[in-house]
Amino acid sequence: MAERAFAVFLYCHGLSMNAISKMLDTAPSTILKWIRNFSNQHAQTPEPQTDAVILELDEMWHYLKKKKNKLWIWKAFCRDTGELIEWECGNRDKVTLKKLFKRLENWKVEI
Repeated sequence: MAERAFAVFLYCHGLSMNAISKMLDTAPSTILKWIRNFSNQHAQTPEPQTDAVILELDEMWHYLKKKKNKLWIWKAFCRDTGELIEWECGNRDKVTLKKLFKRLENWKVEI
């Protein structure tokens, strides 16, 4: 369990999943699973405070083993507070974007 917490700690401080997997002699997909489990258990999605919220979308990517195996992380921030509201992992495509918008329905986001 300590190894999982350490992996999440390193990831939150900027180390790539590949670097962490090499350090811990674990598959990058396992590191990703640990990060997702941690966020599902500990990161609560905030509730909308008002109807007038402007969201900013950002994206970043990591690769698993090879650079051609990209994993995109889409993030939605509240422009007023800078707070991370929601995120989604997947490809850089409409399917992943629609999943993110589905998770943002409480915020009354329109495409």
